[in-house]
Amino acid sequence: MKKLLLLLFLFLSCGRINNPQDDPDDIGIVISIADSYKIDLTKQTYTVYFIKGDSLEIEFTLDSREKNKIISKKNSLKYDRSLDRIWISDSCWIAPKLYTMLSIKSAGRINQISIDDGCDNFEIADKELAIQLEEFISLVKEIIYLKKEIKNAPESDWGYF
Repeated sequence: MKKLLLLLFLFLSCGRINNPQDDPDDIGIVISIADSYKIDLTKQTYTVYFIKGDSLEIEFTLDSREKNKIISKKNSLKYDRSLDRIWISDSCWIAPKLYTMLSIKSAGRINQISIDDGCDNFEIADKELAIQLEEFISLVKEIIYLKKEIKNAPESDWGYF
């Protein structure tokens, strides 16, 4: 009986390691804006990329109110979490396309969603999600860009942004 309990305990422990739950302090979101900027809400860093290949990483701190606001908005996004990659389709003919990429970690899985945030003419099937994503990205930018560390950050020298 003791062996059976030990085996059962080991089996359940291994299952827990392989199926990690979300850490409540881990927001689990990285937003890459074109080739110019990256906002990593897990590491709480803002990275500016430059043409020469250099980058500047700036640390910031989110308070619990800001974290809760972001997590609440993240949890309200309605997308197919079973898909690894989601491309939001649009009817804009602008070139080059400047995609914002969201990596969202939830329940131990990472979903990547791409949206051209320079376009607001989305395909009907993607319109609702596109609007939700634009609101989410705006919320995150609003919170991050008000941080004093980020206000003083240099701009990316990518000419098209």
